Amino acid sequence: MSAPRKPRPKRQPPDSPKADWDRAQLSVRLTTARRERLRQIASTMPPGAKPGDAVDRAIERALAPAEAARPAAEIDGSRFDDLEELAERAEQRGEGDCRPVRHDLG
Repeated sequence: MSAPRKPRPKRQPPDSPKADWDRAQLSVRLTTARRERLRQIASTMPPGAKPGDAVDRAIERALAPAEAARPAAEIDGSRFDDLEELAERAEQRGEGDCRPVRHDLG
C-alpha cells in the first residue's frame, strides 16, 4: 500500500492577475522590433550582456524618470543610501565608478 498523497496547494485560476505576478518565470516572444531594442540597450553595456541583462537595464531606465521626479525634500540620508546601492550594482555590471558624492548643503 502506498503512502497517502499530499493535497495539492490551491492555485489561482490561470487568467487571474495574481497568478501572473506569482510566476517565477516568464516567456516573452521577441519580435524583430523588441529584439532590436534589446540589442540597442545591450550595446551600451559591457561585452557579453545577455537579453536578461538588457531587460533589467530597460526596467531600471523605465523607473528612472519616476525616481528623478521626486521632490528634493524627499532626498535624505536613506535616499542617499539607495543611490549608493544602485551605484554598487552599476559597478558590478562593469559600468565604472558611479558612486554619488555626498555634499553638506547645510
